[in-house]
Amino acid sequence: MGCSSSISMEVGENNVQKLSELGQVLSLEYETDSDNENVLLIGNDTEGSTNDYISFLDGEKNDFELYYNGKIIKGPYYRFDKKGTHSIKLKLNKLIHDFSFMFYNCVKLKGIEGYINTSEANKFSWMFGNCSSLVDISGLRSFDVSNGEYFKYMFNGCTSLKDISPIKNWNVMKGIDFSGMFKNCKSLKNFKPIKFWDINKDGVMLEQMFDGCGFNDNNDIK
Repeated sequence: MGCSSSISMEVGENNVQKLSELGQVLSLEYETDSDNENVLLIGNDTEGSTNDYISFLDGEKNDFELYYNGKIIKGPYYRFDKKGTHSIKLKLNKLIHDFSFMFYNCVKLKGIEGYINTSEANKFSWMFGNCSSLVDISGLRSFDVSNGEYFKYMFNGCTSLKDISPIKNWNVMKGIDFSGMFKNCKSLKNFKPIKFWDINKDGVMLEQMFDGCGFNDNNDIK
């Protein structure tokens, strides 16, 4: 998916605040290393998955709205004038059933906070795949994944991720595929926060769940 130019429309900080009060808004933190850097804000679906958010990227429907400094951003990329930390607001306009690849290859995504309704979703595969700068997943604490079935490679390649305690209380009882979920998270030293997830292990795929992590306890969850 090629890089599209950024188009913005003034809406005002008060409107963004109202959106936050209504819920369904995530605060996303991106880190740029240089001035005038073009950053992928929403996942680049190179695997061909037919996700709900693709319509937003194609400009057919406003399933999502992105805000930066009180302006609506159109397009998955945005060019930041100055290097540093930048906060983006992401608003969902409908319930999403498939979050696969949502932030795939967003290598500048550093943190995620806020709330969106994930209660009807059953697919989370590759959601944060290759988000190599991701360190803060506190916003995932409120995710309702009780209908989730597919979590494969969800955090694969999140090489900076150290703390997964925000997801310790996830209800993953319906999960059937966790393969590679934390693969190549080399900064992750243990999986203790999720050790007591209630996983129905009969017929569930757990292959390579922690391969490439910074510990050797991969067999303990099997």
